[in-house]
Amino acid sequence: MKFQLEFNPPSLAVPISIRKPVWLSGSCFAANMSEYFLRNRFISHSNPNGILFNPVSLLHGLYHDVLCKEYTFSDCVQQDKLWHSIHHHGVFGSTSKTGLLQNINERMEASHTFLKTTDWIILTFGSAWVYELTTSKTIVANCHKLSADLFQKRLLQPGEIEMLFDDVYAKVKQLNNSAKFIFTVSPVRYLRDGLVENNLSKSVLLQSVHRITQQYKDCFYFPAYEMVMDVLRDYRFFEADMVHPNKQAIDYVWMKFTESFTDSETKAFIKSYEAVLTARAHRPLHKVPEEWERFTGIMHQKINELKTTYPFIDFREDEQYFS
Repeated sequence: MKFQLEFNPPSLAVPISIRKPVWLSGSCFAANMSEYFLRNRFISHSNPNGILFNPVSLLHGLYHDVLCKEYTFSDCVQQDKLWHSIHHHGVFGSTSKTGLLQNINERMEASHTFLKTTDWIILTFGSAWVYELTTSKTIVANCHKLSADLFQKRLLQPGEIEMLFDDVYAKVKQLNNSAKFIFTVSPVRYLRDGLVENNLSKSVLLQSVHRITQQYKDCFYFPAYEMVMDVLRDYRFFEADMVHPNKQAIDYVWMKFTESFTDSETKAFIKSYEAVLTARAHRPLHKVPEEWERFTGIMHQKINELKTTYPFIDFREDEQYFS
């Protein structure tokens, strides 16, 4: 008797290697996944514009990074004595317009440098609902609590996303012809849009990604949305808000991702490194000197073994933690 759907995504012909860089951007689900890449010692760079939900803002940010195109005063708005960029998350807010631009342009330049050598670009689309400035028809990444009268809300059409991606894809290939793309659709429900409207939004995103991956041989889809909504499909896998997947759900998605999309060396490393992650999560009630010394000695031995097998990975942070 089965109590759960069985679903395993097809493997990549050329899987992800822990030896190669990975660039990520997108919604809060992308931010969660990027933490798993960092925690497992991948060379990664994530969300240079902060958390982004709609694909236009996400692709616009990638376009800027690829071209190393600076943001200017025209991209800035002021609200509650803070300056914000209409193309960035509110976390970049600054009391100084100049300070804001310096921060976001430094992040953009670092992202541009990383994109030159990255092996994979992972994009997570969150919502197809967008807000346009009524004066310029510019789609913003964040409204920054500005007056609603300044914006018009509308639903993107699949063709818009595909046309924009065509332009971005061409620019990426000019910068780094080896870069490949993985798309995911966030399983987070956007209840402020409404449940029906959220499902309309997800359908637009899924159609767009399907058409893109059919058109480009180096673009792939990882079904994180389907895993959470159709395989797990239970509120016990969500946070108290009933909207965001909880740690158990994200652990499951990460497990399926590494099983299907990474090579054998990467799988072996993740399995071996789990002992270090578990030890780092351990919080002893009493640090008895002899026992603590024995425990840290064991962990240093484990790290040394990993260093021998995986000399290309930087374990200095782990060594410092157990010192």
